[in-house]
Amino acid sequence: MTSFGRMLDTDRILIVKADRLIDKKELLSLLCERISKAWDLVGSEQLLTLVHKREETFSTRLGPMLAVPHAVIPGGEENRMAAAVIPNGVEWDSDTDYPVRLVFLLVGGQEDHLKLLSELAAALQDETFLLRLTTATSPKAFLSVFRRRDEGPVHPFVHRHRDLSAAIFEQALRLRDAVDGARIILHADALGDGEYIDELIHGKNVLVVSGGETLFDASFLERYKPIIMPFRGVRRSIHVQFILLYLLGRGVIGEDDLIVNAYGKPGSGFLDSIRLSHLKRELNLPFSPQSGTFPADLELSTFTRILQLASQLAAEGREGKPVGTLFVVGDQAGVYPYTRQMIVNPFHGYADSDKNILDPGIEETVKEYAKIDGAFIIRGDGTILSAGTFLSGQPTADEMQSGLGARHAAAQGITAVSKALAIAISESTRKVTVFQSGRRVMEL
Repeated sequence: MTSFGRMLDTDRILIVKADRLIDKKELLSLLCERISKAWDLVGSEQLLTLVHKREETFSTRLGPMLAVPHAVIPGGEENRMAAAVIPNGVEWDSDTDYPVRLVFLLVGGQEDHLKLLSELAAALQDETFLLRLTTATSPKAFLSVFRRRDEGPVHPFVHRHRDLSAAIFEQALRLRDAVDGARIILHADALGDGEYIDELIHGKNVLVVSGGETLFDASFLERYKPIIMPFRGVRRSIHVQFILLYLLGRGVIGEDDLIVNAYGKPGSGFLDSIRLSHLKRELNLPFSPQSGTFPADLELSTFTRILQLASQLAAEGREGKPVGTLFVVGDQAGVYPYTRQMIVNPFHGYADSDKNILDPGIEETVKEYAKIDGAFIIRGDGTILSAGTFLSGQPTADEMQSGLGARHAAAQGITAVSKALAIAISESTRKVTVFQSGRRVMEL
C-alpha cells in the first residue's frame, strides 16, 4: 500500500498567509508549479490544463472545507501530491458560504489513481485530523500532522484504560493460541498510537488493519506491514464484517479461517472488545473471488466501495430523509438486455475516468441521484454506466421469495438472470442487502 506521507514533502506544502486573499485558479497554479518543479514528466501549464479539465466535469469538493483536485498524467506511473492550507478560505464552487480551507492535489498514472483517491478521501474523513491540518502554521508542522494523524495530547481517560487494552489484547492472544489454526487481527484505529501498538504486539504474529497509514511511522510500516482499509465512517456494528470481507477479497484470509478480532471504537484510544469470527458463518457469504461464483469482471475494490456508500446512505439518508436505492454491479453484458432508462441517463457522455465510483469526487453526485427511482448500473471496474434504470429481469417460480418490496424484488430478479451482484438499500428499515444468483446472500 502506498504511503501518502511519503508522497508529500515540505516543498509541496503551501501555507497561505492569514491576511492573503487567493482565488481557486491561482491556488491550483501554485500547487501545479510545486509538483512539476521536481518532476520532468509534465510541465506546470500542461498539468494545470489537465486539472482544470477534471474540475469542469465534477466538483472535487469533498466537504465544507476540503477539496481534492486531481488529474491523470498520460504515460505517468508514479503519483505526486501537493497540499495547501488557506486560513481565509478560497471559493471553490457556488457554495460561497463555506470556502475551502484545505486542498490536496493528487496527480499521477492511470493504474492506481482512483484507488489512491479513494484511500486519501477515506483518510480525510476524520474531522479532528482535518482541524489539525488546517491549523498548521508551517509546512513542517503540516507534514508532521499528516504523517502521524493521531499524534497529540491523549485524554487522561485513555491513559487510565491502557491497562484494559493490554488485558483485552492478551486475552485475544490466549484465545488465538487455544484454537488450532486461528489468526488474530488488531484493529489499530481504536488505539490511535503507533508506539503503543508496537508495545502491545512486540514481535507477535498479528495482522494489523487500519483506516489510514498516517497513523504509523516508516519503521512500523516496515515491521508490521499494516493493511489499510479503503473505507471509513461505517457503523461500528458492521465495521468488522467490512474488514473481513475486504481481507477475504485480497486473499489475506480464507473463508474457512477462524479470526480473533481485538477492536474498539475508532478514535476512542483503547480496545474494548474481542470478537471471534468464522468467515463462512459470519458473512453468510457463498461467493468469493476464489470460489468462481464471484462475477469475473468485478473488482473487490469496486464491491467494497459500493458497500461503503450503501452503508453511509442507509445510516445517514439524504438531507435528513431516509433513502432507498439499488446498485447493480458486474456482468454488464448479462445485465444490459434487462434494462431501460426511466429518465435521461445523467452519466451519459462522460469519459469513463470521470464517472468511476472509486473517485471520491463523485460521491455527492451518486448520493444525490440515489433519491431518484431506478437502479445504478456499474461495471466491474467501478465505471457508472447509468442511473435511474428500470430492471425487467424476473426470477423463476422456484427462486421467487415472498415479502420483497419492489426494489428488492428487482435486485433478486436481475441477479437471477445474470451473474451480477445487486446491493439494495431499504428506505424503511435502512438495511443493506446483497443479492446473488437470485437470492439474498448478505444483510448488513
